[in-house]
Amino acid sequence: MRWFKFILTFSITIFLCFALNHRWGEVPPIAKFLNPFMGCWQNAESIQDNTASEIHLNGLKAKANVLFDKNHVPHIIAENEHDLYYIQGYLTAKDRLWQMELQTHAAAGRVSEIVGEKGFEFDKTQRRKGMVYGAEKSLQEILKNENTKQMVENYANGVNAFIDDLSSKNLPLEYKLLDYKPEHWTTLKTALLLKLMADDLSGYCNDFAYTNAKKLFDKSLFDELYPDFQNYISPIIPKGTEYNFDAIKPDSTPYKNYETQQDGFANVPPKPDYTVGSNNWAVSGSRTKTGYPILCGDPHLRLSLPSIWYEVQLTINGKSVCGASLPGAPGVIIGFNDSCAWSMTNAERDVKNFYHIKFKDASQQEYWCDNQWKKTEQKIEKIIVRGKGEVLDTVYYTAFGPVQYDKNNQLNGKIENLSVAWISHLPSNEMLTIYNLNKANNFNEYDEAISHFQSPGQNFVFAAKNNDIAIWEQGRFPVLKEEEGKFILEGNDSRNFWHSFIPHEQNPHILNPERGFVSSANQQPTDKAYPYFYYGDYYEYRSLRINDVLQKDSMASVASMKALQNDNYNLWVEDFEKAISNCKLQIAEVDFLSKLFTWDKQNSATNESTTFYNLWYDNLTKDVFDDEFNQHKSRLEIPNRDVFIYIMASDSSFAFYDNITTKNKKETLLDNLTLSFNQAMVEFKNLQKQGKSKWADYRATSIANLAKIEPFSVKVNGNGEKNSVNAVSSTHGPSWRMVVLLTPKTEAYGIYPGGQSGNPGSFYYDNMIPKWDRGDYDKIEVLSANDKAEKRIVFLP
Repeated sequence: MRWFKFILTFSITIFLCFALNHRWGEVPPIAKFLNPFMGCWQNAESIQDNTASEIHLNGLKAKANVLFDKNHVPHIIAENEHDLYYIQGYLTAKDRLWQMELQTHAAAGRVSEIVGEKGFEFDKTQRRKGMVYGAEKSLQEILKNENTKQMVENYANGVNAFIDDLSSKNLPLEYKLLDYKPEHWTTLKTALLLKLMADDLSGYCNDFAYTNAKKLFDKSLFDELYPDFQNYISPIIPKGTEYNFDAIKPDSTPYKNYETQQDGFANVPPKPDYTVGSNNWAVSGSRTKTGYPILCGDPHLRLSLPSIWYEVQLTINGKSVCGASLPGAPGVIIGFNDSCAWSMTNAERDVKNFYHIKFKDASQQEYWCDNQWKKTEQKIEKIIVRGKGEVLDTVYYTAFGPVQYDKNNQLNGKIENLSVAWISHLPSNEMLTIYNLNKANNFNEYDEAISHFQSPGQNFVFAAKNNDIAIWEQGRFPVLKEEEGKFILEGNDSRNFWHSFIPHEQNPHILNPERGFVSSANQQPTDKAYPYFYYGDYYEYRSLRINDVLQKDSMASVASMKALQNDNYNLWVEDFEKAISNCKLQIAEVDFLSKLFTWDKQNSATNESTTFYNLWYDNLTKDVFDDEFNQHKSRLEIPNRDVFIYIMASDSSFAFYDNITTKNKKETLLDNLTLSFNQAMVEFKNLQKQGKSKWADYRATSIANLAKIEPFSVKVNGNGEKNSVNAVSSTHGPSWRMVVLLTPKTEAYGIYPGGQSGNPGSFYYDNMIPKWDRGDYDKIEVLSANDKAEKRIVFLP
């Protein structure tokens, strides 16, 4: 009996040891995770840790000081560039290592290694898009330049110095939750991070949707739905600007679009939320209270925790650069130095093409191009799936890039052999822009610095203490024939590929314009006078509002620029009301409509009007377009808000107003407005009953944790709306707000929705969110080695 009890007890003990130290699905090993000496308890951090300390690091060349301010922002003061980037890598990894590794695993198509089978399709897509393919080409360029080579290598060595010092108990919390350990950082990971940003900002196109629409609509209707230029634009380069240069002529060979023999594409690659964009502007000292220029920038990206940005000061030889860095990349991406300031917005250009490939046979080893069979290059992708082992996927490469869709990766359940060509596949060195821009003293040096930036295309705004202001749309943009690349192209002729690119000096730009300010907000960059053909996804309402406010503000100040960044006025609603002003709605809720049309059009968190207008517009577009669009198997896109407002205001006989499912009646805009209003009213009253009719409650903006762990996410009130300057949506918004007054001693302010630490157990994980949500800012201090600080670390060799 005693032996039985012993064996039973021993067996239970063995089982519990196994069970508690084994990962079960999404559940981490409980014993390891809850271990009081090495588990999650070790990740709690005290805000009181303000003691000075010393850290000895192998590889440092000299002593360096790091001062931390109240937001845990490191002010790194080094004697040489080697140590500057080494320490930046070390400290960024200390605060954001898991984020850095997750994002670069995502870029490389390696998420399955962490999360298992549910990440496989994502990884497969990333490999077939050519993310690593493009990153490897860019890394070659980075390593060719000695400055950027040292920059990324020293940064990587700093990251690895931190990783090598990590013990199991000090692993970031997510490693414990997901039960794995970090790997060493490489320079390729920095290149991958830049490709991840490029994919977010320029990795989409309309080729599929436009190919579908071209098959179904005549050209005049197609052009009305998807115009290349809109009539009411306020472009980045002011209307009437003359372009005094000899433009490169496009190749004279006609391109050939692919005419699909199938029903079109039922699924198309997803496009980003159109709040992925940004605002920036610079105001000349002639239009400010102080007589000195002001530069402002607020990039709109996905709101996440840990945050996209990591604030930092880098100082060497008494010269400082401050602002927002990307965890995983050295230098400051958006910020200011002792002489000037800069920020960026997305250019929104379409720089991705798809090509139909004709293979010789099922082996896909040869394809037809230039009247001959050409050999493909093949790369076997080894995707490691946690818990399943290795899965192989062969990606075939043509002269037009990797084949994203084929028999092994079917689109719409059908074989469509399509190669993808993307500007980010081409060699480039964006790190050289960052390196030089961080040191720039004047317009000429800014010009030279941004000339190296190829992808994603960006509008670089600039201001200097000598009162120069400028904006430059910079990227590698192809010289195109009219409408070239708007549709899927044939891959049987290499002349369908890009042949030449617009020179940097001919990209749209302006220095010190007469109006006294420059600005961009993802709108059309030029009017039709610009001699190159281009197209993209442009949104005009933020730019119209910004330019209107700046034109009226002849005494701009830091306070007025902060107010403009947080401006919630909905100019789109104003235009919507004008567009329908002649339509006399026959509805029961007359009093409600009267209140609706007399509100202040401020998208504040507590108002209900914004909620109703969004319900109304969503129902209106369904009522106008669904009857026609849903009869086709092809995926079609409704025109964007800007375009549809213009159509409502200018085309009373628009073809889609009539509902083709009704007989003996031809509907008008008024009919659609009335129907959609009543539909929205039903939905709105239901929201009121649920207590969710206020804008903040209806939209439910959340700053989500990257690991999708709900307790580590934060909900915010979130004033603003997609069409406001303060462009906050449920998932996207101003990821960094910065205002810089370029007085002799720079006065700068900034805030972002998160905190410096990636550790949910830290006070600095989300401490800046309440201020960001209120529209407040922190002063960005430029510290020297002898200044007081919340905490100080001395780094020694």
